[in-house]
Amino acid sequence: MPLSQDETKKNDQQALAVNRTELAIERTQLAWVRTAFAIISAGLAIDQGAQVLHDARLLEGRAWIFRGHVVGIALSAMASALLLWATLVFTQRIQSLDSQATRWVNPVSVLSILVSILGALVALGLWIWG
Repeated sequence: MPLSQDETKKNDQQALAVNRTELAIERTQLAWVRTAFAIISAGLAIDQGAQVLHDARLLEGRAWIFRGHVVGIALSAMASALLLWATLVFTQRIQSLDSQATRWVNPVSVLSILVSILGALVALGLWIWG
């Protein structure tokens, strides 16, 4: 039995609403990726800046406590954990929005996981070689 024009229009509007919501969820996830990348970069910058300041003051004979290294590791690790959590929430929201969604992996999830791995590697590298 063919659908009436009103039913077809309603179905089209519902599909457009679902598409807009999916795009909004993806934009939010990309904002989380951007924020995590900025936090990882800040952790690396704090670690390296603290090292430069520590070395300069060591030459002057007035070295200070070396806390920048710990802050750099903590920021990188925190950003990785935060991004993994945001990726799980993102995946759950996409799945709940479209119960017929067959693809679990999408480009935004892959990017999120890669940036999270980068943050973990930065934290590990700062811990081992710092």
